[in-house]
Amino acid sequence: MRAERTVLWRRLDAPGADACRISAGPDDLVLEGVAVWRENGENARMAYCVTCDRDGGSRAALVEGWVGGRDLRFEIARGPEGWTVDGAATDAPPDALDVDLGFTPATNTVALRRMGLAVGAAGGGVAAWLDPRDWRLKPLRQRYAREAEDVYRYDSPDNGYTARLRVDEHGVVALYPELWRLEG
Repeated sequence: MRAERTVLWRRLDAPGADACRISAGPDDLVLEGVAVWRENGENARMAYCVTCDRDGGSRAALVEGWVGGRDLRFEIARGPEGWTVDGAATDAPPDALDVDLGFTPATNTVALRRMGLAVGAAGGGVAAWLDPRDWRLKPLRQRYAREAEDVYRYDSPDNGYTARLRVDEHGVVALYPELWRLEG
């Protein structure tokens, strides 16, 4: 039996939205969604499907869509030797448990669920980050500290970025300051 929930985020820094279905089964978690946005004078549409194992670690992601007039498609997978894109090795190490699709808060939700942090605890490591500035998969150091039942401090030291993420009662990112707000 699978438990499913659909969510809709509105982008705060530019016109855009992300509709996602979160589907949890006994052995996996699957995110399926579509993000649309306008940035730097270009419209974009990216569909994604992320498959995670029972423990919440990302196994694979399929991302396809377009930005402006450029078609994009990426088959991302984690194997014993590390992460690959379309079968080619990347710099993301094998111990990176999470894929972070830089255009959706859905993958932050998965990382938070996987860590299961108690209030006052912190965790993190390296994620395999699909950087929407150049569409390359790269290692990204991330740290989450749970400050309250519904608040996590997120640090991305490689980007000099810090934010306080709010989650709803199901652990779904509800507010990613200046970037995303959960609408329903």
